[in-house]
Amino acid sequence: MNRQSSESRGHMHRYPTSLRLFTLAFNVLAFTYPPYLSARSLWRALAAGTHITFAFVVELILLAIFGCTVLLLTANFFPEVLASSSGLHVRFAWRTYSVLPAQIAAIKPLRSRLAANPYAWVIATSALTPFHRLYGIIYGHWLHPSFIVYSSIGNREVLLETIEEWLRDTHGHTA
Repeated sequence: MNRQSSESRGHMHRYPTSLRLFTLAFNVLAFTYPPYLSARSLWRALAAGTHITFAFVVELILLAIFGCTVLLLTANFFPEVLASSSGLHVRFAWRTYSVLPAQIAAIKPLRSRLAANPYAWVIATSALTPFHRLYGIIYGHWLHPSFIVYSSIGNREVLLETIEEWLRDTHGHTA
């Protein structure tokens, strides 16, 4: 494959269909299930004649926000990534976020305790969303917004080589 022509058009890196369906299902759940549970809890409390306090309503709202956050983080463990000459385009909750080559800060392999080879890589950026900052804190142990590339993504080596090349060109290092 000619790398130059692939770079100019862009190359989509996708996960297997089962993981893409997982992403879709959990994205839908993230926006529907926690609000449903909160509304159902409020309705049941009202139907039972329970005195509803402001603190109870705030608690339900906070639990719904927490549930949405956890489900969104879970849903987007496996983002599709388009690598083009203009940078990376990362999918998150049905939207695409662009990361310029100069906005990539670091790449770090994740290894399990049992395997010598990495099973995933954390890519730190200065772009993306607050949710991506949580990925950086949890997996990269840094404050950079990050996303994770698992070993099951299509053409993983091409994607990682492209990212490492951009890091060398913009920062003079690969990690």
